[in-house]
Amino acid sequence: MRTERSTRSKSTFENAQPIPSRHSCEGEDVSPPLRWTNVPKRARSPALVVDEPDAPSGVFTHWVARGQLLGSPARRLTRGVRTRSNRRRSPPGGSDACLTA
Repeated sequence: MRTERSTRSKSTFENAQPIPSRHSCEGEDVSPPLRWTNVPKRARSPALVVDEPDAPSGVFTHWVARGQLLGSPARRLTRGVRTRSNRRRSPPGGSDACLTA
């Protein structure tokens, strides 16, 4: 399977910086608003994976968004999205998560 990277272009926090607590299990646990560009034209089912490669127990996946959660035409994640799959998932040891695109 071939994967291509898109470019994250807008958020409420800077690239490779801690995600504000509002968007974590320590806060409201809601998604931040994100926008990205350079989505491959042939992309059929884009997905956004937020993981923490330096969690104490190894790579920890906080959440995965795909389909309708990504909006149309899959170039944004609306602020405040909540699903059962992303509720209260903190890595062992409680380290902060960073998003790197």
